[in-house]
Amino acid sequence: MESRMTVVQALEERDLLVKRILSRIQKAQFVDFIRAGGTTTRERRLTRTEFERQAEGALQQINALIAYYDKLCFAISVSNASTLLETSVGEMTVACAILLRGRMRGSSVYGDLADFEGRLARRLEAVYPEYLEYARKRNDAIRRENARIQPGRKEGTVVLLKSADATKKRAEKENPAERAGKTGGEEKGAGRQESARKKGPARGKGPDRLQVFDPLDVRQRAQELEERREALLVELDAKIKISNATTFLTV
Repeated sequence: MESRMTVVQALEERDLLVKRILSRIQKAQFVDFIRAGGTTTRERRLTRTEFERQAEGALQQINALIAYYDKLCFAISVSNASTLLETSVGEMTVACAILLRGRMRGSSVYGDLADFEGRLARRLEAVYPEYLEYARKRNDAIRRENARIQPGRKEGTVVLLKSADATKKRAEKENPAERAGKTGGEEKGAGRQESARKKGPARGKGPDRLQVFDPLDVRQRAQELEERREALLVELDAKIKISNATTFLTV
């Protein structure tokens, strides 16, 4: 006799059938001991005919439950394949929505390997710190190398600047007119040159200094991708549940 039910009821009945079938298989006794020439089995204490009838009956009941389980599965599959859903990524059948949800959750036949969005988001999130750390170590090495080389140059420069200042001061004392003849621009230019010479080349700012080039803003892209993934999973869950609760099938 056929029965009409919602997909939710069919899924619940299918889950119960799994437990019933496994229990029947576990409890069924298909063989027993019997003495040679005896008429009663040792464990069940049944005649040969009775034991055979019970064993055959248990086997038939299990096969009937298995057939009903398959019938339920077929009916659910047909319903899912013919029921359409409107989603944010387009129209699809319930069957396709279940496949998409399973893939994104890592529960498909490929496991986590097929969770492409999740893997991409994690890669985008991880790649920036990797490159940032490499650039930091490389630039630290450049600064250490400059620090090793520059002190000698700096000391030499300072010594030369002191010697030049002393000579200039002596010349100004001896020839005041020469000091008065200097323009303001020349004095400022000399001051800038002296300051630049004392500072020396900028450490870690040369052409070898590394910076992370991130035109995509990968961390922001990773966050957006993960948010879209989670939102789609929530949407699929909700729409599949609503569809299962309102769609009827006949078994």
